[in-house]
Amino acid sequence: MIARPVHDVEANADFVLILFDEVEDSMAEADAAAVRPQRDPMVSQLEGELQRTKEQLRATIEQSETSTEELKASNEELQAINEELRSATEELETSKEELQSINEELTTVNAELKSKVEETSKINDDLQNLITANDIGTIFVDRNIRIKRYTPRATDVFSIIPSDIGRSLLDITHRLEYD
Repeated sequence: MIARPVHDVEANADFVLILFDEVEDSMAEADAAAVRPQRDPMVSQLEGELQRTKEQLRATIEQSETSTEELKASNEELQAINEELRSATEELETSKEELQSINEELTTVNAELKSKVEETSKINDDLQNLITANDIGTIFVDRNIRIKRYTPRATDVFSIIPSDIGRSLLDITHRLEYD
């Protein structure tokens, strides 16, 4: 004898189906029934694992979508930073070109100044040679009548010594006989 629960959908009621088989058939059915309960827990276990796997998949998909959104936001920020860096690079290139232009101008001005310094040095040497070679007593003064240079012959009339350069000529004693 085999008893199985049955649900009738039309009657919306539960029934029990009782089957009577011969002994040989009954033993085969008993073996099959013994196997079925083992399958049913396995199916339940597999269905449970399938449900957990589906939930994990949903969670993974949600995490993936969140990560994708975060990566998109990060990508936009990186693009903005990249554009700022490009702009800064362009400004630096412009500044570099301006500095190179200024450097060229300074090099030109420096060469001109060097030329003028050399020319002034030659003129000073020529003037010093003229003062040394001249036998006429001469004193060179600035606008405030301070002594700048003098010839050796000027020491005959004025009591000038090398440390008097920069002093006022009016402070120096002299042997001039002018009114």
